[in-house]
Amino acid sequence: MDTHGTAEVAQADDHGHAVPESGERFEKSELEFFVDEDKTAGQGIGKLLASVFLISFVLMSGVCYWMLNNSNTSHDPQAGVGAEVDGDSDHH
Repeated sequence: MDTHGTAEVAQADDHGHAVPESGERFEKSELEFFVDEDKTAGQGIGKLLASVFLISFVLMSGVCYWMLNNSNTSHDPQAGVGAEVDGDSDHH
């Protein structure tokens, strides 16, 4: 017979809400300070993420523009090996 789970639930219901002792409560000024600091941190993180996104967007746009304009040029010495240069294809 397994009564361990029901005993745990019954004990948990008896406790109710936890009430901190008077020495452990935060003052209103401390809570307001925490909220202000939390807002400031959230704004800083948002600005950081926005700037990382914009920098990435600008860099990737530049790379895309460069790739579109330089897609037909190559400095590879092996680029034309095996390709028909004049367009005369006599292969059967």
